[in-house]
Amino acid sequence: MRSTGTTTATLNKVTSRVNLTKSFAPTSIAGPGSVSRLTIVIDNTTATALTELAVADNMPAGMVVGVVPNAATTCPGGRVEAVTGTRVVRLSGGTLAGNASCTVSADITSSVVGTLNNTLPAGAITNTQGVTNASPFTANLGALAGMGVEKHFEPSAVAAGQPARLVIQVRNSLPQPLTNISTTDHLPAGMVVAQPGQCQHHLRGRGDHRRR
Repeated sequence: MRSTGTTTATLNKVTSRVNLTKSFAPTSIAGPGSVSRLTIVIDNTTATALTELAVADNMPAGMVVGVVPNAATTCPGGRVEAVTGTRVVRLSGGTLAGNASCTVSADITSSVVGTLNNTLPAGAITNTQGVTNASPFTANLGALAGMGVEKHFEPSAVAAGQPARLVIQVRNSLPQPLTNISTTDHLPAGMVVAQPGQCQHHLRGRGDHRRR
């Protein structure tokens, strides 16, 4: 017996995507060498958990990872690569539950005066499930002409009673030289100047002064 009826079926297409945003805090720094905190937010809008989550932020010329990167992530299992002086912040090996979000952060600086545009392109997010961001996202960081100051410790961790070298770096991005520059660093409770103090200062080039 032959059927002459019509049979239909419906295929529903489900669009899966990840929203990707980024920001700088502050959005404008005092000058080249000053630090801003870069934060990338990954928002999984699907109910599917993502594994082997990765993203790379390739920054424009003039924007680099700070002297002390302070790289961190809230993406479970994720690893952040942010090497001082390089132009990339990279997350790899992360996981992200469905309908959840996580962040990737690092300290960034600028080596030039002006505004730099940092764009994460469409498709920047990768994972085992093949879910990615459909749209690019751009954030801007401005560096004003003036003096920039940054500091760090060498090494960054020591045992109690052991010395570390404090380095304060002052940058002048103005066209004219500056004279009679002074700065005071008030150390927190529990931190004191080692004896002997061995204070040094170095002029490392035009507009770059380093005191140790």
